[in-house]
Amino acid sequence: MTVVARIALAPSSFALGRAFETIPDVTVTAKCVVPISSATMPYFWVETTDGAGVAERLCEVERVEDVSVLDETESQSLLKVTWAEEPDDVLPVMSDTDAVALDVARETDTWVFRLQFPASDSLSTFNHRCRERGVEVSLERVYQSTGAGEPRDGLTPAQRELLATALEVGYFEVPRQTTLRELGDGLGISDSAASQRLRRGLSTFLADNLRTGENEPTE
Repeated sequence: MTVVARIALAPSSFALGRAFETIPDVTVTAKCVVPISSATMPYFWVETTDGAGVAERLCEVERVEDVSVLDETESQSLLKVTWAEEPDDVLPVMSDTDAVALDVARETDTWVFRLQFPASDSLSTFNHRCRERGVEVSLERVYQSTGAGEPRDGLTPAQRELLATALEVGYFEVPRQTTLRELGDGLGISDSAASQRLRRGLSTFLADNLRTGENEPTE
């Protein structure tokens, strides 16, 4: 039975994280539209009104050969990065253990991956090989993708607390009964951190509950 793991990695643990250390003021996400492979996650979204500017800054990073803007909205840009060489980091380990990155997001000073493995043994192998490479993996949550009684939403405790609090204090009501800053203050985090955690939590919850053919309830 497949298992899903939510892990946190330091930016220095993988090529994309290191690249964005030079651009600390943008939110980055990647969805499983393209399988993880040794090509190293070439496609990702950044929340910015200046996709060309972000691409230009990334091109100055070591090991980045080229960055192009594939699509843009009012607040986001879809970028494709071409790496000069295959990095020796955590992403090739994902490929070797048949891990699928359901989604990836940058959260303040860490990156959160939601990975699906074909079996628990694959997850154990992933952790072992990461340790061999000196990569510290923080395992936040592990659950089976199907099976009665198993968690279905994939949320971290912090995300669940934020969503529950937002619902309780009327953040989702129209008009809103509180602001994002007040919501963050109540939880002891900045409004920026609250915004990222809220978007991340909503994205995970909706993806897990709306994905066709997965986690369908049985009679």
